[in-house]
Amino acid sequence: MDSLAEPQPYCPLIPSHGSPFVTGAAEAQRVEMSPPRREAAMEGDAGRVLITDDQQIVRATLRGLLEPLGYTIFEAERGAEALSLLDRVLPDVLLLDLMMPEMDGFEVLRRLRSDPRWLDLPVLLVTSLDDRKSRLRGLELGADDFLTKPVDVQELRARVGTTVRLGRMRRQLQAQQRFTWTVEHSSDGFVWLDQELRVAGCNAAAGRWLGLGDRMLDRADVHLPSLLGERFRIRPRIDWLELSATREAHEITLVRPESRVAAAQWLRLTLSPLPAAPGDDVRWMAHLEDVTALQNTMGQAVSLLGLMNHKLRTPLAMVRTPVELLTQGYMGTDDPDWPKFRDQLDAAISRLQRDVDQLLRMADLMERPLISAGETLQDQAAFERVAHEVAMDLGIDAKSVSLRCEGERVPRMGVEALQLVLMQLFGNALKFHPERTPLISLKLAPWDEHKVRMEIEDDGPGIPEELQEQVWQPMYQIDRIGAGEVPGAGIGLSLVANIAWRLGGRCWIESTVFGEDGGDEPSDSGASAQAVPCQAHGTRVCLLLPAVNGNAPESP
Repeated sequence: MDSLAEPQPYCPLIPSHGSPFVTGAAEAQRVEMSPPRREAAMEGDAGRVLITDDQQIVRATLRGLLEPLGYTIFEAERGAEALSLLDRVLPDVLLLDLMMPEMDGFEVLRRLRSDPRWLDLPVLLVTSLDDRKSRLRGLELGADDFLTKPVDVQELRARVGTTVRLGRMRRQLQAQQRFTWTVEHSSDGFVWLDQELRVAGCNAAAGRWLGLGDRMLDRADVHLPSLLGERFRIRPRIDWLELSATREAHEITLVRPESRVAAAQWLRLTLSPLPAAPGDDVRWMAHLEDVTALQNTMGQAVSLLGLMNHKLRTPLAMVRTPVELLTQGYMGTDDPDWPKFRDQLDAAISRLQRDVDQLLRMADLMERPLISAGETLQDQAAFERVAHEVAMDLGIDAKSVSLRCEGERVPRMGVEALQLVLMQLFGNALKFHPERTPLISLKLAPWDEHKVRMEIEDDGPGIPEELQEQVWQPMYQIDRIGAGEVPGAGIGLSLVANIAWRLGGRCWIESTVFGEDGGDEPSDSGASAQAVPCQAHGTRVCLLLPAVNGNAPESP
């Protein structure tokens, strides 16, 4: 049973009482370690100590005094050995004897402080030199403190413990300063919020985007959801009260609409709960990323893919026929029918060149302002002209397209942007119609003194209610009626949504009976609305856009 008894806290390597190296040893043997120290000893997490002394008995004695308190001990017999161990050991404190052969403690200290990696390593000099000159030299070389031989046990433990704690606090402070500098100079925005989502602080990027200034200041009087609602379009809709109560991470997209003086801006906001800390009322962090370039690139790629599908198929087919006849030997240049096929080939190549040029212009549009780029839409005559040109370009019979314009207002956008929107929506109506002969209704009407509502309706199969939100996503494919088209409806609709949001508008889908009047604008702020269930067919895409001559205020 004696072997299972709790060991007594004594140091077997301490020299006998009265040793010239250690004083207070008897008291140290009699004093029980307190429970916290015993826990530290078991965990081995009190700190890492590198003992450097040429005398083995001294190193063993210091180990015996410190190891029971939980310190992890490393030893070096020479100064050069100590320097070589630093990278591997990463000590919290260095106990360094001054009087050593080959390289004394002063030289070790000088080399240590000449290396930027070890400028902040705490060093306790252990020396029997008590003259003022030696102490001053040690301090000038960067020593943190001295222990004079004979070393008092309690003083040794106290100085090592204090030095380790101060060193760790200093490193934590340095890490915090580095982190603060990194956050403050980050190109991303960071906002800290209390439980009610009031701003408790922000970095410079977030301050600029949110109009809070460019310094990390306390902004407790600012309610973030209200601020975002004033400055941005929020996608998708978010219930801030429910979010605050459930404390779940959430991601939304913020769109600052394009104005005549500023391009559209897209921000991704990730809201994450933070663990509670005593005395700190910060409960949330909002991370803001500028994804404008990504959105523009995506819009350009999507528009190019969609337009290639619409534009290039016909001229490529016209080229393929005469080329196949020639290459397979069914026709030669001396054939009587060759002039007709040659003219067809020339016409197809000319059309292909023209369509490629238009594709490049359309793709370039996604990188330029949608309002001022190219020709600006001025009146309803220009609006109707663009609609007829798009329909004709897609091969849709003019008699199948009906236009109705009420009032005098038109959307505040460029002609090329309108062409892109109608190309996608008319093209989808054609592609998904069972007989490829859709009836299309285009309606333009004032909504209020600042906005105009544009509706594009067809008599196709409609979009199921459960898919009416997904189809706005880039590259989403729908082949409900076996259309067999690779890009799918999502390419066109994601591009339309991108344009509407950039202009400061919104869009949604309704499945309807063809020819019925549209309903009200959806109440939520998301991209799509909940359609009214009905046994009907047809799709109505609704866009609510700022109007020309509507005296619409410029977006911030």
